[in-house]
Amino acid sequence: MTELRSNLFAYGELVKNLLLGSPSNMFGEQEIKRLYKKSALFLKKLPRILAERAFLVSLALISTALILGVIVFYKYSFLAEKKEPEIKEQPLIIDEKALQELLEMQQIRRNRLDQAEFKEYNNPF
Repeated sequence: MTELRSNLFAYGELVKNLLLGSPSNMFGEQEIKRLYKKSALFLKKLPRILAERAFLVSLALISTALILGVIVFYKYSFLAEKKEPEIKEQPLIIDEKALQELLEMQQIRRNRLDQAEFKEYNNPF
């Protein structure tokens, strides 16, 4: 446990030095390699750490899911009921030509479907 804390502290120090700037050789090759090694070591240990604390991790994931669910419910259900729909004063304008084309296409499709119902297909077996 103390080793993990010391690794996390060292990792945090490296990130802080990279972000704020260290007095000597801020983005030096050695500093980047050291940061990469510490990051790789931490990421290798992460599954084991999570597995050792499986109950706490599952509680955290369940609580996160519940919080997100409450937020989504509040936004799309509760707020949707409070908000009144906008009523537009201008009447609805229908394009008669487009409506006629749409009805013709629908009739053509309906005819094709009716023809397909009566067509007999050969049995492949």
